[in-house]
Amino acid sequence: YKCVMDRTLFRHSTFNLPSMRRLWQVLGEYDALVEYIELTTRMFKTSFESQHELTFSEFLSSEAMKENICLNNLTLENYESFKYKYYLILPNSSFDRFLDDFRIDFHTLFDKNIPLSRHKTKLHFIVDYLVGDSFSISIEDFSISLYDYYRLIRNSLAHDSLKKEPEIVEIFSSLNIADVHSRYPRLSAPHDMNNLTFDDFILCTANIKSIADKLTKSLENKIDWGKFSRRNSNLFPKLKKFRSNRTRQVSYIKNVISDIYGIRLSDTCVDGILISIE
Repeated sequence: YKCVMDRTLFRHSTFNLPSMRRLWQVLGEYDALVEYIELTTRMFKTSFESQHELTFSEFLSSEAMKENICLNNLTLENYESFKYKYYLILPNSSFDRFLDDFRIDFHTLFDKNIPLSRHKTKLHFIVDYLVGDSFSISIEDFSISLYDYYRLIRNSLAHDSLKKEPEIVEIFSSLNIADVHSRYPRLSAPHDMNNLTFDDFILCTANIKSIADKLTKSLENKIDWGKFSRRNSNLFPKLKKFRSNRTRQVSYIKNVISDIYGIRLSDTCVDGILISIE
């Protein structure tokens, strides 16, 4: 029972996955923190530039002492360079967790496992597997390369043994910047790894969300809700309680599926599910 579902104007579907909601929540919380850090550091820089008596190091030490913080050895150039690289750590680690959770959601929906390979990244292998299994995925040509670019920058910072600067430079050189700017016209990013800006953090996060969304939406039209419900009948523990009331059963199943996957199944689809479960 592959059913027609409600649509929204923006993404043409309300369908989502538990893994995608977790990613959105984590990234939303981190976005707010990064934006706060960025705001305070810009305000601090403005305060420094509004005076002319102290060097940046002197000004930094003076302000740090007022807050009982020992901070003396930091140059503005080093700070700006590393700050934007550090911003990339959590979005990329969160997306890596999403890919693991996505594979679990996929197994729940289709009773299949997406295997992984040491010869490809998780994302590359998952996309290749889905395409090979006739799932329709419409990811922009630049999107996966852009993900790889920021992922490798993150890895080079978080894990010294994984530094691959030549590969990072090669990926950046191969990016179609015009296509990126066409998709994200308000951002100046991407920039080369030694000249990152706040826009690179925004672009990295937006691209990750876009990929996650398209992986998620690629599953929607392939779900057989009847087979899914038979395999996962434990999701409907109260169904027997409403056995004498078909209307309550239909409403109950709709609410359970909506809570987990964000969609409202049609009455016809739910009738089919009830037949398959009973």
